[in-house]
Amino acid sequence: TARVRCEALVRRYEELFPGVADTSEPNFWTGLRPSTPTNIPYIGRSKLSNLWLNAGHGTLGWTHGAGSGRALAELMSGRQPELEFGFCGDVGTERVPQVAVA
Repeated sequence: TARVRCEALVRRYEELFPGVADTSEPNFWTGLRPSTPTNIPYIGRSKLSNLWLNAGHGTLGWTHGAGSGRALAELMSGRQPELEFGFCGDVGTERVPQVAVA
């Protein structure tokens, strides 16, 4: 379970850094890394003219963040991104899954 994995991390931390921090009452949390259904991030203009997207990188957010940010800045400036991602540009409805709302 998640709690078992978290407790294993605390034990390992104590092995590596004994007495550095009080780990008697740890507070576990997680940082979610959203991704798109296809694992291809949204980089470009949305259907709203003043809303640009750079999201959905999943576990590669930090790895791809700088390059994606640069590509988005180039798109917003009306330039072709220096790197050809093949999926940059207008983020149309064909890329965004439709969700039924009751």
